[in-house]
Amino acid sequence: MAGTLTGTISVIVKEVLAIYGTPESCSDDRFHRVLNFVLEQMQRMPWLPRLAIKILTLCFTVSSFLHNGFAFLAGGSAADAYRKRIQAWSCSSLRPCRDLVKFYAAMVVLSLYSDSNALDREGL
Repeated sequence: MAGTLTGTISVIVKEVLAIYGTPESCSDDRFHRVLNFVLEQMQRMPWLPRLAIKILTLCFTVSSFLHNGFAFLAGGSAADAYRKRIQAWSCSSLRPCRDLVKFYAAMVVLSLYSDSNALDREGL
């Protein structure tokens, strides 16, 4: 279960990073820093919200499996399917679906902002 969850989070982070990041932010190194940031922030959360996010992330995985016929595991050939599924959830009439995508988007943007501030401090 932990592997599936991490794989799903990885795909969501990669797609959200492609939406909100710059071309430089889509490098493998930056992606791994952002992914680690998101996973660390989830670990720091109180158990109830963390559990809710994990359950919703698993629901996203099941939803994608039912909709696309395959689980959301890292793979370049299904990038459009991932993007469409994330877009569908972000526009869903169900608030928890929209909130899950907003949560991951906020974590990615926060990570990018934190990274750029750290780079600015190093450059000064």
